Amino acid sequence: SRDVSSEVNLKSSMEATNVLFDESSEMADLGAWEVVKNPFKINWSKKVYDLHEMDYSVNPALVEAFDFFVGKDRDKIESHFLALMEKGEPYDFEAKFKTSKGKEKWVRTMGRPSYANGEIVKVYGVLQDVTKAVEDRIRLRELADHLTRQKLQMEQFNQIVSHNLRSPIANLGVLL
Repeated sequence: SRDVSSEVNLKSSMEATNVLFDESSEMADLGAWEVVKNPFKINWSKKVYDLHEMDYSVNPALVEAFDFFVGKDRDKIESHFLALMEKGEPYDFEAKFKTSKGKEKWVRTMGRPSYANGEIVKVYGVLQDVTKAVEDRIRLRELADHLTRQKLQMEQFNQIVSHNLRSPIANLGVLL
């Protein structure tokens, strides 16, 4: 027999860490991914699959992963990802995104390199659903524009009213 208490404690600690990661990932609507260079392999967390609305058994190809980004954002993610893989340039930006079921979202995507012996051995990052935050910013911008237009209209109205009141008051002064 041998003492396996350290292994049991390690396994318990790992399970607790995984539960904590899964719960925080769910709360933040945030998933993690990594791309290993040699041998080439893509790994997604369950939340990344959920954000893509894909089955967990699917092994995504890199080009297919880029195709979820819409319009110019598709080209943007591809160029940033290639710069990350080749030069180690990290990225962080928001982009339009369309799930496998056709639902449009906004996501924040971030990527960072991982080095070993001075070479990039893998890249990793996160994908976060920021649709609500982006829609809120758009609504706030629209509201600010609307309020600015109303302020200008009120200023114009004020000028007209003050001009129209000045003439009768001046006439009263002359009559007195």
